[in-house]
Amino acid sequence: MSRVPRFLTNRYRGIPTTPLPPAKAIRRFHRSLPDYRPTPLHSLPFLAAELGVGTVYLKDEGPRFGLGAFKPLGASWALHRLGESGAALDVVSTASAGNHGRAVAWAARRQGLQAFIFMSSDTDPVRIAAVRSEGADIVLVKGSYDDAVDSCARRSAEAGWLVVADVGYEGYEQVPLLVAEGYSTLLEEIEETRALRSMPYPDVVLVQGGVGCLASTVADYFARLTPRPQVVIVEPVEADCLMASATSLRGTATPSQGSLQTTMGGLNCRRPSTTAWPVIRTAADAFLTITDAATSAAMTRLAEGRGGEPSISSGPSGAAGLAGLTTIIRTPGMETARRTLGLGPSTTVLLINTERQPVP
Repeated sequence: MSRVPRFLTNRYRGIPTTPLPPAKAIRRFHRSLPDYRPTPLHSLPFLAAELGVGTVYLKDEGPRFGLGAFKPLGASWALHRLGESGAALDVVSTASAGNHGRAVAWAARRQGLQAFIFMSSDTDPVRIAAVRSEGADIVLVKGSYDDAVDSCARRSAEAGWLVVADVGYEGYEQVPLLVAEGYSTLLEEIEETRALRSMPYPDVVLVQGGVGCLASTVADYFARLTPRPQVVIVEPVEADCLMASATSLRGTATPSQGSLQTTMGGLNCRRPSTTAWPVIRTAADAFLTITDAATSAAMTRLAEGRGGEPSISSGPSGAAGLAGLTTIIRTPGMETARRTLGLGPSTTVLLINTERQPVP
């Protein structure tokens, strides 16, 4: 039986107690990279009017370093910090559905390192080709993304390769925290642009789930602010490990029971990151699941650029934030979600387009 969209408020919500990431130092590092440019923050008034909210902002990560996704922020910072710590950086590896693997391969190539990227054999060939274009060796694994994670961990331990992953698991937690730190530059850019243009501060932020690495950074950042925007974590209905964790008996990291059949490849994860989930458990305000049909419609809407708005290329995972907002506003039975988030004509909503549509 296929699942339906679901909205859940976070009963474990609290005040973050984890140390703040060194966001200013991270931003300085990214600024030092020769091809660094802040990605655009678009205001989409026509879309906001369509949805009956006051303002919609969209942070477009498609142009990031020419790689089509936000992932290089985390991979480059993690490799930088590992190099500073004296870690042996001869061969690196990771598991990926595409974007993170390409980012690790890109960052490794810049440092003259060999990279092995483990990917599910079911991965879109276009994404595999994009990773290979950065000079990486591809290891195809039969099964899901989570099977690729397990295979990468096992093979890398045997070969002595350094795993640079964005997902934490038992015995592997330092590097994913560094990757998550790297994503803070994205948020620093949003605040810089917002302040420069005197834009209103967001009331609601929708961010993609997956294993939770980006979501943990975003939720932690906004949970420390006053007033505190509400952060909603968006996942596919068939790959909802963060929703499953939030509904577990004690709020522990719990695998999804979905089919893992979704077009949102970057969010198609059975298990949450053990480093991300504790942060999300405290910092997120709500969880939402969406259908592939909703994200497909959101991709089309962003590409259309109605009312003079820019045409924005978005992949299935990238459009998940808009798909989530549309699901809440237009789906019968989501009245509680709309009331909880206070969505209305004066609400400011922030979305993140985490990836552009892959180009063959």
